[in-house]
Amino acid sequence: MRASVIQLKELRYQKICVDLGKPLEELSSLEAEGFDYNGVNFQVRLESGPVAIGEAKESNVFHVRLGIIVNNESGKIAPYKIDMMAVGIFEVAETVDAAIRADLAMVNGASIIYGAIRETVVNLTSRSVAGTSILPTMDFRDHSKNPQNSTVSSAKLAPI
Repeated sequence: MRASVIQLKELRYQKICVDLGKPLEELSSLEAEGFDYNGVNFQVRLESGPVAIGEAKESNVFHVRLGIIVNNESGKIAPYKIDMMAVGIFEVAETVDAAIRADLAMVNGASIIYGAIRETVVNLTSRSVAGTSILPTMDFRDHSKNPQNSTVSSAKLAPI
């Protein structure tokens, strides 16, 4: 085992909203347990950029902001409406080619932040009336600017 070339330095939430996906009277007991998210409409907001440090021309520190929304306005109705946003600060090893650092930070940083969002949703819903919700695992390679990162086809889990 060895340390990754990308390291999370800080993660902060900017928005945390989790609400029932439908009125309480329409809810069946613990319907989130084992819910299949196939067909649920996810909206993703992803942005990243270098963090300026001094007068350095090439940064190896990047911010990555990820927003995930499940609003149930279209597609399959999820047990919860979710609107969360978090920002992370990532450091990419200087041994990584400067030309791919930003892309590496964005794609891998989004995956790390999404993992934290998934964990938060589990914690928030574990005592909720619809039951514990575990969001599906996501693949952010289709947001890559490097075409080699997005060549692996992903399953049609949900429109993103």
